[in-house]
Amino acid sequence: MDIDRIQHEIWWSTSRSSGKGGQHVNTTESQVELHWSFASSSALSETERQRLRPVLARYLTKSGELIIKRSSHRSQHRNKAAAWSYLEQLLITGIKPPKKRKATKPTRASIRKRLDSKKKQADKKRTRGKIDY
Repeated sequence: MDIDRIQHEIWWSTSRSSGKGGQHVNTTESQVELHWSFASSSALSETERQRLRPVLARYLTKSGELIIKRSSHRSQHRNKAAAWSYLEQLLITGIKPPKKRKATKPTRASIRKRLDSKKKQADKKRTRGKIDY
């Protein structure tokens, strides 16, 4: 994964932020959208793309474009920095290989607890039937 290449592949669009803000909010385009063509990016290998797809799924469009919106700050520059750092964070955490699970045996207490609950359930079912007098 080449972060510098990704930085060259992204493009930005701005719009007016929603919410209150008085006279300032009507004049400044402080909301930022980060666009990146994830599906056709040359910065990722195919295995990296497969690992990242589930992590980035909620930000992907049907055409494979990634869109991240940020409008938490009043400044466009701070929103751009926030969107870029969020994308970096998603890429770094998503690219890590999943940890392998260590096989463990159930403890004696957990086995006993499971068997006790099964026995209680069986007793409950047995007492529900018709009783012969």
